[in-house]
Amino acid sequence: MRVHHVLNKQDFTLEELLDLDEIVDLAKNPMQEHHQILADYLNQDQILLKLMSYIIKEDDSSDNSKYRYPVVASEILMSSLVGLHDSLYKNNSIISLLYTFFDQDELPIHRTVLVCKVLCFFAENYSALTVNHIVNNPDTSIKLLIKHIYNSNIINILKILVVLEETEDGVDIVNFLNEYNLIYIFLETFAKSEPENYWQISKGFIDLMQVLDWSSVLMLECCSNQFVDSLLKMATENASTMKYLLPIYQHILYVLYTDLLEIEETVPYIVSKMETILPVLNSTLKDPPDDISIIGKKPIFGETRIKIIELLTLFLAVSYTEEVGKLLLSDVPNTLMDLFFEYNQNSVVHSMFSTFMITIINSPDEERTVEFLQHTKLVECLIKFERKNRKSPNMIQILPHIYKIGENLSNSLEYELIGPYVAEQKHWNSFNNLLYEVIVDFEALDEDSAFSLSSWSETERPCDKVN
Repeated sequence: MRVHHVLNKQDFTLEELLDLDEIVDLAKNPMQEHHQILADYLNQDQILLKLMSYIIKEDDSSDNSKYRYPVVASEILMSSLVGLHDSLYKNNSIISLLYTFFDQDELPIHRTVLVCKVLCFFAENYSALTVNHIVNNPDTSIKLLIKHIYNSNIINILKILVVLEETEDGVDIVNFLNEYNLIYIFLETFAKSEPENYWQISKGFIDLMQVLDWSSVLMLECCSNQFVDSLLKMATENASTMKYLLPIYQHILYVLYTDLLEIEETVPYIVSKMETILPVLNSTLKDPPDDISIIGKKPIFGETRIKIIELLTLFLAVSYTEEVGKLLLSDVPNTLMDLFFEYNQNSVVHSMFSTFMITIINSPDEERTVEFLQHTKLVECLIKFERKNRKSPNMIQILPHIYKIGENLSNSLEYELIGPYVAEQKHWNSFNNLLYEVIVDFEALDEDSAFSLSSWSETERPCDKVN
């Protein structure tokens, strides 16, 4: 049956309209004949409430009511139906009904997608209506949404809300969400959630931060001392949460480094927090990965360890000399080096370790480089490792950078730090020619060189154990 046949009947039902293939097209095109008749009918309060009910409530009475009607109803609500905006404004209970869907512990996937699509459409196209409803009814709107922040569909709604401009009535949704403690509710929800939701909550929070303007009050609160303290406390008290929460801290560091460096009272504090968590990070790097599995005969490196190395690499880029110096002289670099040798066949580990080390080695601060080399005995360990693994392709990633250290060091420091290792490998092939050419004067090192490996530390390291 054609749509005009139904609309011309004296009595017809909503279901008869929803059964028609052309109903959505007519609702989206105000210029089509019969659009106004359809609009007059659908804009009745009881009909709009019934459309909403089809979206949010399960109805198994027929296949159409279970599958077709919810989809068609959502398309109508997202159409250009004449008068729909005014009808929604006039009756607050209509839009309230949509939010009641989230007042349940488990969200059905299919229905959640439909409801969130409609709410996203309302937020983008009826922003004043959406903002006023949330501000005036927080406990039956935003509070219910935040219960399910592990759901990416909810995050999509929040990403729209946090960039909405102030309404004509002077209502600022971003300030409201900040006063409502949105970002702290994220942490509270994370703490109460099941482990299978950790990743989605963390990812959702970072996605939200990425759409915020750097000057937004929400972004400034994310970078506040109080929030960072709460975040790192939660991350370091429970090892199972670390790999999910450290990326948030990493993103905060990135924002500070790229956009908020002028906030002098904030940046040094946030950076200094790294010192307080270094022992925990180092301990976690040493522990077996929490996601143990076997690939061949070796355990995997572990996602938590990778997240820690990513964080440390970014931290080095912040370049606060005092704080970075504490990192370089901590136990962390030696732990990373041990892992580098232990997982010598893992290209991901080699790549991330190389990035970390290269960031240090290429630093323009000679004093920092010298302290690092003396503390870690990096060159000693790498040459020992190369001696036992001359065919290892991964060594190429970092050795050339070691060889170039000499270009940034004075002659005395160059010989003191690197000369002994050059003398020892004088008869090697492979890398030794490059070493002579780039770092030291070949003629200065002869068989009777004062440099000797006898002064090296006898402490057993993983580089001594590599087959």
